[in-house]
Amino acid sequence: MDPLAYVELVGLVAQSNCVDRFADALELPRIELDEPADGPPGREGAPAAVKYHWVPTADIKMPNVIKALSAVPAENEALFILSDAQYVPMERVRGDVVSDRNSLTRPQIEVLAARTSKLNECFY
Repeated sequence: MDPLAYVELVGLVAQSNCVDRFADALELPRIELDEPADGPPGREGAPAAVKYHWVPTADIKMPNVIKALSAVPAENEALFILSDAQYVPMERVRGDVVSDRNSLTRPQIEVLAARTSKLNECFY
């Protein structure tokens, strides 16, 4: 499989699974996926992709979990949008996330994120 197609597939599955599990936890109906669009895939990769991992990534100075989908900019952007809504906006990950938006403290957010990662068998 083409590495960029693999990145796109991983992004689609991971993000769909995340949204489905969120709906399941709240006992809400799952969101229906749109029908696939006609025509070939966009095949838009990031410029200067480097190969330090299983798949190429953009040459950016960020933690690997953030770089994981960076070879396909549309998937990386979708990851940021989902992360902003369900966790913490990317630009605030390393800073203070206390705000009116969050009812949890930063330590509570991190314990919940760590436990979720453990239950999902994340290995990063």
